[in-house]
Amino acid sequence: MIEIVIVTTATAKFEALEKQLESNPKVHIGWAKTCDAAIKIASAETPSLMIIDAQLDDKSSLDLAREVIVVNAGIHMALVSSLSADEFHNASEGLGILAQLPPNPGISEAALLLSLIETI
Repeated sequence: MIEIVIVTTATAKFEALEKQLESNPKVHIGWAKTCDAAIKIASAETPSLMIIDAQLDDKSSLDLAREVIVVNAGIHMALVSSLSADEFHNASEGLGILAQLPPNPGISEAALLLSLIETI
């Protein structure tokens, strides 16, 4: 089973992504609406992928990713970010982020994420 946790307060913008991911019978989607909830999940289990929205509570996706790595470095992460590819690379270097996602990820991003997760 591919366990994916989406961390966001804006679930509606992830509907297309969720629908496409869940079209794969091996995928199960869970949700976390706060940074604390994401950290609790990371402390208790190791989902296959954590997708983190650009801004949560008072943290950016990069800030939360850094915290998740400290708690559980075994979780692969994809971050929503409006930074350019170069800026994102520089900001996330060394974090082992699986993918950068656009502000409204959809069908093509779901296909990319599934492809990456299945090859790991």
